Amino acid sequence: MERKNISLSYGIHRSPSIGADGELSECVNLIPKNGELTSVLPPKDTGIMLDEGELLLFVHNTSKYKNYIYAVGNTIKAFRITDGEREDFPFAHALENDESISHMQSIGNTLIGITNKSLQYFLFKDNTYRYLGNKGPELDMSFGLHGYLYESEEITVDISKNFLPEPADNPLFNMFTFPVEAQQQISEQLSPKINEFINYIKSFGNFTESFFVRYAYRTINGYYTQSTPILMTPNSGRFPYLPCSTQRYEGNILKEVKTRITAYVGRLDYRVDKEAIDVLRQWSDIIQSVDIFISEPVSYYVQDSRNYVYKKPSSFGSIEFIGARGGILSVGGTDADKIYARTGNLSKNTDFELGAPALSESDYNELVKRVSVFRKVRSISLDELKAYDDIEIDAEILQNLNVQEALPDDYNSHEKIKCNFSFIYNSRLNIAGINRYPYAFPPKAVVNYTNGEKSGNETVRKTYSYKITVLIRDTGSITAITSAASTLNNLGEWIYYPNPNAYRMIIEKTDSAGGTLYADLQLTKHEFLNGAYYYNTGMDFTGKKPEIPTDATDYIHEPNKIYTSEVGNPFFFPLSGINTVGTGNILGISSATKALSQGQFGQFPLYAFSTDGIWAMEVNPETGLYSSVQPVSRDVCNNPASITQIDAAIVFTTDRGLKLLQGSDVVLLSSSMEGHNTDEGIFNISDEFSPLFVNDTEQFVEMLRSCLIAYDYAHSMLHIFPNDEAQKHYIFSLESNEFASYVGYNIRTVINNYPQTIVQSGNKVLSYDNYVSEDIYKGVAVTRELAFDDPFCMKIIHDLRVMSYRTKEKSRIRIAIFVSNDGQKWFQLHSLRQHSFRFYRIAFFTEMSDTDTLSGVSMMFDYRRNNKLR
Repeated sequence: MERKNISLSYGIHRSPSIGADGELSECVNLIPKNGELTSVLPPKDTGIMLDEGELLLFVHNTSKYKNYIYAVGNTIKAFRITDGEREDFPFAHALENDESISHMQSIGNTLIGITNKSLQYFLFKDNTYRYLGNKGPELDMSFGLHGYLYESEEITVDISKNFLPEPADNPLFNMFTFPVEAQQQISEQLSPKINEFINYIKSFGNFTESFFVRYAYRTINGYYTQSTPILMTPNSGRFPYLPCSTQRYEGNILKEVKTRITAYVGRLDYRVDKEAIDVLRQWSDIIQSVDIFISEPVSYYVQDSRNYVYKKPSSFGSIEFIGARGGILSVGGTDADKIYARTGNLSKNTDFELGAPALSESDYNELVKRVSVFRKVRSISLDELKAYDDIEIDAEILQNLNVQEALPDDYNSHEKIKCNFSFIYNSRLNIAGINRYPYAFPPKAVVNYTNGEKSGNETVRKTYSYKITVLIRDTGSITAITSAASTLNNLGEWIYYPNPNAYRMIIEKTDSAGGTLYADLQLTKHEFLNGAYYYNTGMDFTGKKPEIPTDATDYIHEPNKIYTSEVGNPFFFPLSGINTVGTGNILGISSATKALSQGQFGQFPLYAFSTDGIWAMEVNPETGLYSSVQPVSRDVCNNPASITQIDAAIVFTTDRGLKLLQGSDVVLLSSSMEGHNTDEGIFNISDEFSPLFVNDTEQFVEMLRSCLIAYDYAHSMLHIFPNDEAQKHYIFSLESNEFASYVGYNIRTVINNYPQTIVQSGNKVLSYDNYVSEDIYKGVAVTRELAFDDPFCMKIIHDLRVMSYRTKEKSRIRIAIFVSNDGQKWFQLHSLRQHSFRFYRIAFFTEMSDTDTLSGVSMMFDYRRNNKLR
């Protein structure tokens, strides 16, 4: 007679071969732990009940509050628990009819809802939630110049060193350059006067030279999201204008002139729709101010140059000469009736003019195209914003512009974004599976404001309705977006769009009678900014409407990029936070860093699961952004919903089964489940335990393709739920590396609320938590074939004892023995010591508390007829 002790330290094993004694074919509501079976506690009932049709989406948990976010149909609502009672907030946000929400995230008091159309932002403030929108607010600020014609006191210019006679009275020869000695003499007198003139204008915060302006939102962490740069032109052409009222000759040689430095002086102003201001003020927790940035002056004037020329006005327009063409601004009038228009050419009807040193047209244009640095000159608080106002600029700032704060160029910060996957790490929102919807800036927000034009000697109010269509070629496809209409007179010479892949712009111009003309413009990629521009002296409008590619969409698809937001600011994604991962489609993102170590940086804190494998992203500790991306595995996740963060690893599903990723190592966890499901109905011999016998509807590896996984942190277990209404799901113990199953509930949602995991079962809210229970729980365990180390011999059992530890009087363990000689047909054995069989199976029917254990069985048996071939 021999003794066999069988330890119940295994879980479910389904490999087709005969396994080790003690492996289980079914293990329901029990789990191996420390070498023995214990009852699996159901999740804790939080006492929170949802009404019919309500679906829990998220638990917004901070140190100050814990709110529950739920959906009723396509309406998002929220409640909290006060003194054990549910208290709904006065908040409801209805999504669009064809919009659905997949999951939510939070950073601080900001909620982010991920829908099939966009990111939806909500702010918890003043004891309720407020919907902010699906992107940052658009102010669409329009900039204009208003001012006056200004001239200096009369200046007598000594040109005694000139020895060249006046050219013949011929249009081709009515402009000449002074000799070097005379130029130096003029420069020594006029250059200081011109610089003094310019600085005097600056002392009032005004402008005489062209410059670029753009506005930017300053957020709570100092990050800017900015508008397009707009070219402002108070004066164009040769600057400044130097008309000569009198001249003195010695013979026919000019020896002296009297002149005044003359130029249009512009003051910067802005206009904004009042509704846009109201919306922006709702973002006061995120946006602190609207800051104004300008470039250094862009001018034809060449300071300290001696290249002065002398001309008759009839030479205006000569190839060699850039005339003083005036600018685009409002001259005179009150705020109500100002007409912003081109001023036309400067002219004093004098016989002669001095021409200040000037760049060539081509050199000037190159300066315009290369502007890329913008300095802060004014900060406007949200409370200060008005529908129209001057932009007061401190003289010291304007005169020391090059030392002011510079604006870093941003990338696509005005776009609406849709993503499939999101993850919070280090207070940054990481998103992937991205569609970007470029913003169609209205024309008023991209050009100098105008509402009139010159008509003879008069400036009259006249406007047209303009729309702009931008075409972008990105990621192998074409995107076309069309703006809302703006009422303006003209669109100037410079238009910029903040996407370097924009290649074409179609302008639609409609007059008051409904007549429409079109201009088809080709854009040039900016050399230093993330954008493209059109720059020319005019636009050619025709009546023919340009064609747009029929396959153009309104979005840009970026399947292999991860966007990382600023710290604590989930609204804006800087260029430095965009990473390209492989060449496939990103399926999900997660972190393998313990949730309690948010301030620490692991080797691979963020992983991207892609169709071309798994990629690890390392963090730069200086910036907090990702500094490198490298592949770690060729495994492909087949169910993004299965990607689950655990303490220092990630679990996910593949076509092979359930896997665990830790560092750069990937381990298959479910090898024991690689086999066919078996019908365990033969062991269902007790009506009391019948509900625990639930057959699978599909193979385990197939079930993983659509499962949901909930991590029970307190008990180090994974709960793997099939995507159906069955009451059965599987459990994997991270301590014992064994599988079991649980019958008793199904779930509708899984919500990570570290260190808890919240699930909704029916209308109940349950929590995987560590708690003590006095209840008794039913369980079933069925061993696989017990071959007693020799599957060919017949065996007879003489004695069988159950090894267990029971702490409650109500605890009970019952067993049933089943036998077979072929491993296929099984029947129940009702008494020992009577017959011998090749295979035995034991079914355990347990009623145990959470402190009871079932360790195994001890048997006395004999081999029978082992001397005969079978």
